[in-house]
Amino acid sequence: MANSLMIRSQDEDRLFSRNVTARLARVPLDFLERCEQEALVRPGLMPGGGIGYTLHDIHELIRIRRLQQDLGLDLDAIAVVLHMRRRMVEMLREMNALEARMWEREQRLRSELHRLRRQLSVEARFR
Repeated sequence: MANSLMIRSQDEDRLFSRNVTARLARVPLDFLERCEQEALVRPGLMPGGGIGYTLHDIHELIRIRRLQQDLGLDLDAIAVVLHMRRRMVEMLREMNALEARMWEREQRLRSELHRLRRQLSVEARFR
């Protein structure tokens, strides 16, 4: 077994044990448990019945630790900040998708305009 710290779940996301997660995120175990109780991170089930955390969870814990240490926020305030951050990311994705659709529409309209100009030019020659 090359790496006993990681166990793969059915969808191939790496799951880390509670101890490894706390160590990687540089948080105490009781902090990790409080974050879990506040639903700031949600562990998944590992094969064999234990619970594990993904890399996303670890990054979230690092973000939570920074918000607490750097800004002095409590877990309730952090929950609000994280919710607002997730919503902002969703809105940015939606905006990017809209921009892509608008760009595609603009390209179709430019193409149609070009085609109509050519057609008008041809028709004008025969008059």
